[in-house]
Amino acid sequence: MKLQAFAMMILLGVGSSAMAATSPADQCQAAKTKANGDYVDCRQTAEAKFLKTGDQAKLEAAVNKCGAKLATAYTKAETKAGGACPTTGDAETVQALATQCGDALAASVETGGAAPACGDGAVNATGEHCDGTDLGGASCTSLSYDLGDLGCTAGCKFEASGCTSCPAGHIGCDSTCVDARFDEQNCGSCGNVCGAEQYCDNGGCYCANSLETDCDGACVDLQTDLGNCGGCGVTCEGDEVCVNGTCEIDAGGGGTCDYPGVVYAGKCWFATGFFQNCSQRCAVAGKSYDPATLTIGGYGGTNEACAAVLNAVGQSGGGIVDQSCESQKGCHLPYQGGGGFVPPVRCSAPTEPGDDGGPYTRVCACR
Repeated sequence: MKLQAFAMMILLGVGSSAMAATSPADQCQAAKTKANGDYVDCRQTAEAKFLKTGDQAKLEAAVNKCGAKLATAYTKAETKAGGACPTTGDAETVQALATQCGDALAASVETGGAAPACGDGAVNATGEHCDGTDLGGASCTSLSYDLGDLGCTAGCKFEASGCTSCPAGHIGCDSTCVDARFDEQNCGSCGNVCGAEQYCDNGGCYCANSLETDCDGACVDLQTDLGNCGGCGVTCEGDEVCVNGTCEIDAGGGGTCDYPGVVYAGKCWFATGFFQNCSQRCAVAGKSYDPATLTIGGYGGTNEACAAVLNAVGQSGGGIVDQSCESQKGCHLPYQGGGGFVPPVRCSAPTEPGDDGGPYTRVCACR
């Protein structure tokens, strides 16, 4: 018997009476039945070629082509029947059944002609949910339970007696129902552990001390923490301490700002020589450039701060002029030439550590 005829009998049980059908409904059913057989035959041909070539890409392309032909045949049959088909729009459903039929035929070849059935250890027969330990990828959670172990009956149906649904507001983590809203070991989701100084509230980890901030799971005081000063990850260096969220020289607690450096606004300041930039001056003092050069005395600071720093390092800071400079000089005292008074300048252009310097004295923060 041809495979096509065999598939038709399996799928719809159509006998000789269908072949003699004359009504539009019977003609539609006959056309679909033939399309089913053609689809199974097409699938088996594709599988046979794959067994010879091992070309997965060609197999997938051939199978997709078989499915497209089936869909086209169904549409044609339904259109021709003019609404008289017993069913419509069922091509995908029947394709799935036909595919199962074709897979069963292929499996029977592998097993020496034995048809797939419940008890053979594989989900391969019509109506099977599972077979032995083969659950077909299903689990308690896929069946809308929260946890547990899914089983299989001797009749190849799911056995869900080992599955558990957790109370409202709870989730299943491993083998236990937990309230993820308040569980510090599973806060918001399974395995999300709050830090030692944190508590879980409504699925989020929070610091017990409301004045502290969560930085990578650790509760810290951004006003005083050396490794998180003013923000997570902002680290104070060397002799600095964190004061009110700002890294400053600890001038009164052992921090060093050796002469001729002076402390202003918690930073150690130096005056440069002519043609000396800030990086060079800080290196002479055994330190490195501090961005406070910009934010306190330079373009990001104020005229008052610029004047105060100049006065602190022994330069004249009176009558600050705020202007845009051709070079990035920051807060500086220009060269006075013949000795006349030249007012100090705070440049509005950004100050960079690599400035080549010039014939002027500028002030630099070093750390």
